[in-house]
Amino acid sequence: MGLRLSRPLATLWRGSRGILVYFALASALNCAGKGGSINGSGGANGMGSGGTASAGTTGAGGAIGSAGSGSTGMSGTSGSAGTTGFAGITGSAGTIGAAGTTGSAGTTGSAGASGSAGTIGSGAATGTDGGTDTACQMAEINWSPKIPTAFLLVDRGGSSFDTMVPGPNGTNIPVFTALKNAVEQLLPPLDGQVRFGFGAFTGNFQSSPQMCPIFDQVPTGINNAAAIKTKYDSLDSTGKPQFKPETPVIEVLPTVESALLNDSGNGQKYILFISNGLVDFCDDQSDISHCAADAVTAKFQDYYAEGIQTLIIALPSMYGPMFFTQVLQTFANAGVGQPAAIPNASGGPAPATTPAAVYSECDNLSSSGPVQYAWRDYYTKEGRTGMTSIATYADQGGSAQVYAPSSMDQSGLLNAISQALQNVKSCTFDLSDVGGKSIKVDTTKLDQATVKIMGTVIQLDPTNGWDVSTANPTQLTLNGNACATWRMPASTQIDLNFPCSSIIFE
Repeated sequence: MGLRLSRPLATLWRGSRGILVYFALASALNCAGKGGSINGSGGANGMGSGGTASAGTTGAGGAIGSAGSGSTGMSGTSGSAGTTGFAGITGSAGTIGAAGTTGSAGTTGSAGASGSAGTIGSGAATGTDGGTDTACQMAEINWSPKIPTAFLLVDRGGSSFDTMVPGPNGTNIPVFTALKNAVEQLLPPLDGQVRFGFGAFTGNFQSSPQMCPIFDQVPTGINNAAAIKTKYDSLDSTGKPQFKPETPVIEVLPTVESALLNDSGNGQKYILFISNGLVDFCDDQSDISHCAADAVTAKFQDYYAEGIQTLIIALPSMYGPMFFTQVLQTFANAGVGQPAAIPNASGGPAPATTPAAVYSECDNLSSSGPVQYAWRDYYTKEGRTGMTSIATYADQGGSAQVYAPSSMDQSGLLNAISQALQNVKSCTFDLSDVGGKSIKVDTTKLDQATVKIMGTVIQLDPTNGWDVSTANPTQLTLNGNACATWRMPASTQIDLNFPCSSIIFE
């Protein structure tokens, strides 16, 4: 019968609050054979009133005697090199007899390595089952996907309030409000499945003293949808700040980085950066330039090296769409470790085709342009020298997905964020700590297991199927196409079935 791990998982958008895959195992933290006891150290036959349970011939380290249903099992010969054997499983018609009264017939073999086991006796563990391994069905534990952490980083600059999109009932609403409505609809079903943090940033460089950045946030945590709604609603009701709001994302990214690196979640860490591509420092001069975008790109490259991925959700913008579309593509590539190209398109600054050209633009000391002091600060902090950019660029950029709205309205934003959150869903299932014990899978027996998603068998394949690696036998991973299938919103159940003999307790 083996072990069946079944998880009727919620859909990504409307399912249950937990992620539990039930895994039935022997209560003694060992898997019985078909009715026999485990590691008997030398018993030839277990005798009882229910009949003789044949145990096979004695191996070099003692045969495995099955538990009969009688009261006292006969003592067998001593195993020559076996380890301490278990007493066996209680039969339904009586308790397991002691192994014998004399030292020579006891259950403990002489010290040494385990001898090879004999064949498993045919007597049922319960005396009634007739041979099924029902002992493996005596306990339940959970095999749970790792819980990812996603920090929603939202642009609260002026353009997010100046850009209007169709909202409900035929009204036009600021894109900031439309985004809020979409986020608040999507987060509650993911409570318990994703650890969320939230932050909305802006800045007032004209104030005295300067207030830049201004960062309203909710710390990362589980079941955070309600707290994020409260914060988001308060910012939306305030409306556009009563000053010229800047978009200094580079100033808040270190705070987000720290929150994710210190978060207690055990899954992948993500930044979901929701922006129209207009980023600047606290200087009101660098949004339509390569300078702030260069510094942000470098940060996303650094974070990827630290294990934090950045996903980009595009907001509609009324400013320079072509250039800022390329800025967002550069961010998306940098955020997932793909090559990043210098953004160049209409609506932006003069083309900069090399890192040296970015340096000349952003460290310009001539009268033709402003000195980008903030860019120079980050150039120094990143340890750059010579005439080069802060970020690392390639001639040809990658093709990472930018989650752009399919339509410039609230439903389009809803779909874009839905797609991004779908890719946060974990494809790694963990058994490294189950009731204080680590459980491993015997990777030499993977061909005996089956994995199904929505009833369809997934092949054992380290590229596009499921796998348990020898390097990390406490985790099952869905790879490639299998992971993509699991992340589909319609994928609501995964079944993991493993033979009892393939599980190892530590």
